[in-house]
Amino acid sequence: MTFSRDPKPVRADPVGDRDARLDFKVAVLATDGRCMAHDDPADCDGDFHAHHVVTQGQLRRAGRDDLRWDPRNGICVCELAHRRHHRAIQRIQFDRLPARCVEFARENGFLHVLDRFYAGRPQ
Repeated sequence: MTFSRDPKPVRADPVGDRDARLDFKVAVLATDGRCMAHDDPADCDGDFHAHHVVTQGQLRRAGRDDLRWDPRNGICVCELAHRRHHRAIQRIQFDRLPARCVEFARENGFLHVLDRFYAGRPQ
């Protein structure tokens, strides 16, 4: 399993956040073990990334920095899927999200984020 830079600018983290960020990545990638955005591994391109389902910015704006590194809010995606999702070229499908991510959003009041940023959520 390899890591690469995320496709969006990253704010400078305080020293303590570096460990939390690495722990988040390791936990998410180990839990999923493959790109959750694609059925066929041949569709993947690039290294695996730990994608925040509810973005760090959304958590920050909601005053929920305490949830920033909760691995239930992360999925493993390839670099290509991550870049396409964040650039709104091809959003990750709702049905590709593990139940833990949906439950995280429900428990913390972020289901509206899934509606807006993940295609095909059943109503």
